[in-house]
Amino acid sequence: MNDINQFLTDLKAATPTPGGGGAAGLAGALAAALTQMVAGLSLGRRKYADHHPELQEILDQAAQLQTDFEQAVHDDAHVYKRVIMVLSHQNDKNEKATTQAIEDALIGAAQVPLNVIQLAQRLVQLAERLIEIGLEHAQADAAAAIFLAQGISKTSLLNIRANMREVGNPKLKTSWINKGTRLVDSINEAADRVEAQLSEKLSKPHSADRKRRRRSK
Repeated sequence: MNDINQFLTDLKAATPTPGGGGAAGLAGALAAALTQMVAGLSLGRRKYADHHPELQEILDQAAQLQTDFEQAVHDDAHVYKRVIMVLSHQNDKNEKATTQAIEDALIGAAQVPLNVIQLAQRLVQLAERLIEIGLEHAQADAAAAIFLAQGISKTSLLNIRANMREVGNPKLKTSWINKGTRLVDSINEAADRVEAQLSEKLSKPHSADRKRRRRSK
């Protein structure tokens, strides 16, 4: 909790870093932790014994994703500080070198949110699978992980656009923006599926489910 409090203190300060990218990384780590919770709760139930190997794999992959998201928090601050440093040392005497240095820094700054979107897409796949095979009473928690991942993916795509705006390589710019857009679209589709599925299911009382199960026996 102390680390989170310190991050929030740093985040609210009137300084460039941490910013939206760092907040997205932290949200990703939270989503990965939620995914681990659901997988762990499911592993503790005999009802889901047939899925234990896959549940353990999901737990392990989500743990690695949490580590990767935490690293993204640090990476985002590092690359943005580099952008600020390069901009503050612009040299009119060597405009070509300065322009290239700025472009390199911006490309580095765009790489982090692109990576975050890729991490988010992998996390969504894990969490959606948990809704299918994991603890029924924790489905809303798995959905929360998906919706968090959806939010950070949208934020990250905007950060890619912002950083690539001044990059003079149109092929690279288009490639990264298109790749990020495809991933975000995929995440949005998964979030819509889950929201529709669980909204319908959770709107019904438990008694309705019990009656349905009795009739099916």
